[in-house]
Amino acid sequence: MSIYGSLTRGSGAILGGIISWQGFAELKRIANQRSIKKRVLADKNGKKIGETFSAGSTEDTINEALQTGDIVFFNRPCLSMRPCGSALCTATKSITNSTFDHVGMIFLRKDFKPMLIEKTFSGIKMRPWDERLSRSMAVEVIIHPLRCRRTPEMIERITHVIQETTSESCGGDGVISAIKSLSLLAKRWKEGEKKKKGSKLEKGSKIKKGSKLKEKIEVVEVEDGVETYVGTNIHTSVANGSAALVYQLLQELGSLPKKGERGFVELPSTICPEDLLHLNMNKGHRLRDPIYVRTYV
Repeated sequence: MSIYGSLTRGSGAILGGIISWQGFAELKRIANQRSIKKRVLADKNGKKIGETFSAGSTEDTINEALQTGDIVFFNRPCLSMRPCGSALCTATKSITNSTFDHVGMIFLRKDFKPMLIEKTFSGIKMRPWDERLSRSMAVEVIIHPLRCRRTPEMIERITHVIQETTSESCGGDGVISAIKSLSLLAKRWKEGEKKKKGSKLEKGSKIKKGSKLKEKIEVVEVEDGVETYVGTNIHTSVANGSAALVYQLLQELGSLPKKGERGFVELPSTICPEDLLHLNMNKGHRLRDPIYVRTYV
């Protein structure tokens, strides 16, 4: 009876902690949303012509330079997120030894308004870039412009793909998705440890004759710093859905080889934002030096 009572109290304490954390994260989000102010745009006569979320001339200059395919990296404060998101954020940064846990891609509409397409717990979303930046609680945001020749055919193809992608009713299974992503991150960590041990053996470690060591070291093929796995489903079985989405959009843009083309690499199930900085892109495509939109002080 005492054991049962202890378990009950322990479970109650854990549940209470999770609920409190969830409430704290929600309060921070609400406070952040309330602090956002729109900036009024006016013509030379002082007549209002619109509103923007941009903070001023610097952000306006950046917005005007954005092109379809530019990649945006976010460094979000893990402890300010809800429990599932916080666990994924912390694991992603720790395992990849990176400050970035989320990523999205810029899409320029026909009216030249930059939008950000990204994969979230609630599905694939596309929102105005200036609004998305203003609402983001990320302490660091950088943009890596994609250098390539953007043909009308390419823009038409990526527009069609994005319209189809954003209309899909995927997402919404936050907890289940987070558990699957955490298991894949754990898999990535374990395989990283195996490779470290394997490299030590290759550097001169000798196994004594007659040793009972029977375990084989599994070699994981790596393409350009990214582990490759076959048969990945972007919506249910990837370590980081935002990175997986950007990876597939880069293929549609022609920056990465598509299926059937030379050099094609299947979408890695353990892909994370940091991996996108180390991809071997097709000729004529590359990520340029970063633009620092928001920096951590």
